[in-house]
Formats: sequence, C-alpha cells, structure tokens
Amino acid sequence: MRKLLGGVALVVALAFIISAGVFAVVFSNAAMADSHAIHQMQHAQQAVMKKVYENYFAIRGTLARDSLEGVTKNAKAIAEEIGSYLKVQTDETELNSLLTDIQAAAEGLAEKDDLTGARTAFGDLSRNLVDYQAKYVTEKGEKAHVFMCDMVKKPWLQKDADLGNPYFGSSMLKCGREIK
Repeated sequence: MRKLLGGVALVVALAFIISAGVFAVVFSNAAMADSHAIHQMQHAQQAVMKKVYENYFAIRGTLARDSLEGVTKNAKAIAEEIGSYLKVQTDETELNSLLTDIQAAAEGLAEKDDLTGARTAFGDLSRNLVDYQAKYVTEKGEKAHVFMCDMVKKPWLQKDADLGNPYFGSSMLKCGREIK
C-alpha cells in the first residue's frame, strides 16, 4: 500500500511540476506578447509625436519671424495627428488627457488669424508639449530645449539651443532663457 501511495504521490508531484511548467511557458508567452504590444504602441506614439514636434517647430519659427504663414496648416496637422492616435492607441488616462489638451490647444491655434492671438494660443500649446516632454520623453537625445520668456511667463520648445523667441519675434528675438 505504501508503494502505491508513494507512486501516486510521485505522479501527482510530476503532474503539478508539468502543469506549473506549462503555466510558466504560457505566462511567459503572454508577457512577451504584452511587451511586444506595448513596444508597438510606444513606437506609434513616438512616430506621431515626431510629426507633432516637426509642425510645432515650424510654427515657432514662423512666429519668431513675425509671420502667420503656415501656422494654421501646421496647427491643424498637429490636431489631426493627435486625434488619429487617440482613436486607436491609448487607454492610459493621464496620457490621453494630456494628448487631448495638446489637440485642443492646436485646434485653438489653428483658428487664430492675428499674430497676437496666435502667440497667445501658441503659449497654451507650448505648455502642454513641455508637460508631455517632461512626463513621456525619456531619451535625452530626443528632448527639445525648453526656453522661458520672462516677459509673458510662457515656455516654448526648440530643436536647437539658438534662442528665437516666438512671443515677441523680431522685436525681442533673443529674449528668454533655457530652463531645461
């Protein structure tokens, strides 16, 4: 009887070990699939934000030259990129909220037809993009330079460190300081 019980115990133990191994393999495969999905989502987010930043930098340069040429087109492109991304990509509440704020700020900027109004709306867009960069851009090489205009108390982003104030343009082009 002892031999029989010992054999049964051995079979049960082996079955448990095999089950645990199968579970570990299944769990490992699921974790790898989740990791792959997260990586794909991050890649899609980076691609969208690259386009957002390209349009943003174009707007900043235009405002620094005291112009509105292309501002509406670029602001609409930002809003559309963010809108398309939000439809399919994110369930993260904080990120979703910030991207929605960026989209709304870009839409507001697209509606401006005067330099003063555009510069004010650009400040809203800039504040949201500075927040996005602080929370979601982790690679130092991918981060833009953050500047502050002490006259209007608003930040802006630039690809390079060559100061070009979008809030005052040619009248105070070099007014501001890098803050991050």
